[in-house]
Amino acid sequence: MVQRVSSKRARLAYQQFMRHLAAYLDCPEQIPCLGRNRDDWTNDQDQHAIARAVAGCRTCPLLTECRQYAKASLEPAGVWGAVPAHVRRPIVAKLDAA
Repeated sequence: MVQRVSSKRARLAYQQFMRHLAAYLDCPEQIPCLGRNRDDWTNDQDQHAIARAVAGCRTCPLLTECRQYAKASLEPAGVWGAVPAHVRRPIVAKLDAA
C-alpha cells in the first residue's frame, strides 16, 4: 500500500483505515486486496485487472474506510475503495494544480 499522507485529514483517514485493517490481519482472506490476485489493485493498465479489483472491493468490509483514505490522501494510482485511478486522477490533478 502506498502511504501518501500530507494533510492532517489524510493522516487521520490513514490511521482510521489502518485500525480497521488491523482487525482483519488474522483473517486476511476477507480483504480482497491482500489475497492471491493482489496485483490487480495496483495495475492501472489492464482493464480486466481493474474490473476484478473493483468487484473485489465491493465485497470488502473495509470499503468505506479505504475509499475515505484514498479521497483524503489523493491516492494517484491503483484501485482504492472500488474507485480506479483513472476516475480519481482528474480530481487529483485538479487539486494539485490549485
